[in-house]
Amino acid sequence: WRMLWRACFAWSWLPAAGFATALLNSSGHSSTSILLVGLPLLGLVIWSAAMPGRSLPDRLAGTWLVPR
Repeated sequence: WRMLWRACFAWSWLPAAGFATALLNSSGHSSTSILLVGLPLLGLVIWSAAMPGRSLPDRLAGTWLVPR
């Protein structure tokens, strides 16, 4: 169940970003949609680069990457 939760959280940004972009573009705020979708994604990229051992979905789901 933890891996399912991790996968759902790890990919949840994609439909959320698509929905937010479509909603803001339909109202004529295309530059705002770029900021509202791009800034959180940039924050996640910076988080991943700063903590390469364990990602945010791993921390929330309580999973660990096990080296082979």
